[in-house]
Amino acid sequence: MSDLTQRRGGVAPPVLRAARVIMYCQAVASAFIAAMQLLDVLQRVQHDQQVAGLAYFASVADPVEAVLVLVCAFLLGSGWVWVRPFAVILEVIAILGALVNVPSGYFPAVVAILLAISVMVLLFRPEVDDWIAARNVAEK
Repeated sequence: MSDLTQRRGGVAPPVLRAARVIMYCQAVASAFIAAMQLLDVLQRVQHDQQVAGLAYFASVADPVEAVLVLVCAFLLGSGWVWVRPFAVILEVIAILGALVNVPSGYFPAVVAILLAISVMVLLFRPEVDDWIAARNVAEK
């Protein structure tokens, strides 16, 4: 490791890289689900079927969430202090969104909840705390 890398907090710890990979996967999965929801809404509209207002909201909110998770996963590698709380907020939103689907027996919602919880646990591991602190001290 170079002296500059060491002074700037070094490379990201493996647990942070794991959290970022999970978030990238969440973003891809959310984008895929959003595309399927949008296709469903468009087909219903095309066939003059009724579409619930929540479906319209989801067809806009889900792609936005996917992009935000993707950007947040990328920015976690910067070590900026504000990114981790933003990531936690996104994961809490993901949990709340998945909880809506659990009573209907939608199994992937349980997986989404477990992934979001695992990301939050990984983001608050001591080595991540130390790395972010070192990155921010070095930048001042």
